[in-house]
Amino acid sequence: MNRFFVEKIDDKTITIENTDVNHIKNVLRLKQGDKIIASKDGMDYLCEIQSIGKDTVKTVIIEKYKNDKEPVVKVTIFQCMPKHTKMDEIIQKCVELGVEKIVPVISNRTIVKATDAKLERFRKIAEAAAKQSQRGKIPEIGEIINLKDIDTSEFDLCIIPYELEKGTSLSKAIVEKAKSIAVIIGPEGGFDEEEVKSVNAIPITLGKRILRTETVAPVITGIIMYEKGEMS
Repeated sequence: MNRFFVEKIDDKTITIENTDVNHIKNVLRLKQGDKIIASKDGMDYLCEIQSIGKDTVKTVIIEKYKNDKEPVVKVTIFQCMPKHTKMDEIIQKCVELGVEKIVPVISNRTIVKATDAKLERFRKIAEAAAKQSQRGKIPEIGEIINLKDIDTSEFDLCIIPYELEKGTSLSKAIVEKAKSIAVIIGPEGGFDEEEVKSVNAIPITLGKRILRTETVAPVITGIIMYEKGEMS
């Protein structure tokens, strides 16, 4: 069933606005009486379309229930900005896998310019991926920050993949009680040693092979979700 994320929910009705209206009318060609799912903050609402206007679609709520696709573990990815459209792919795959938040990061070896237009595109990609994977909310795309400004104090665990780390694996670093996990991922060319030392995070190895920056986030997210029982 088609899913739409909404910002406001009344007692018994939901009004859909913005670009979703055009999608409902002209792409999906839904009509009065058709049913859709509206989602907000991890809750799903089964709705029936009452009317379709020029700028709004009005629906009535039939049933309300908690979305069961949201992981218990909250994973935040701090991703140093890669070149070209690699960030688009990282966001798409990580949202599908269940991340809570993705924050674009600027580091010493980052050569990509940060713009508001890119952030807007990132958020649209996150929304589309959340719809496709039937998430109960759209994972947040944070404002672009510098590596030195990352605050890890709010997390139970913070890890940073580093190719020179040999002792601590991802499975060793993940602790059972960790409910909020931050992952700091470097750009093409990786981190320099001083950057790794400057952040409050546990360096980990991902094995003998060197992964591309656009591969690391989905791989780590998948492993965390598996270790936390979210893949069963």
